[in-house]
Amino acid sequence: MRGTLKHWNTRGFGFIARDDGHDDIFAHVSEFPEFRNQSRALPIAGTKVVFDIKPASNPSRPPVATNVRCLDTTEDELRAEDVFRKP
Repeated sequence: MRGTLKHWNTRGFGFIARDDGHDDIFAHVSEFPEFRNQSRALPIAGTKVVFDIKPASNPSRPPVATNVRCLDTTEDELRAEDVFRKP
């Protein structure tokens, strides 16, 4: 599946606008392999991504994005645009 990151909050929760036109899908920064070892970095809104979809842990909630990978952001851009600056 493909989409575009829409926005993030300070706790690492955000949404992806799906390219197929279906409803936006919830994503957490922990589902981005390249961000797992960066304790305070967040992906940049507007970045194109590919992702898989899995059922939410609560069956009454919509599915969530998993295994999310950024398509057009380099490592240097990620550091330059971190929402939180590392000390």
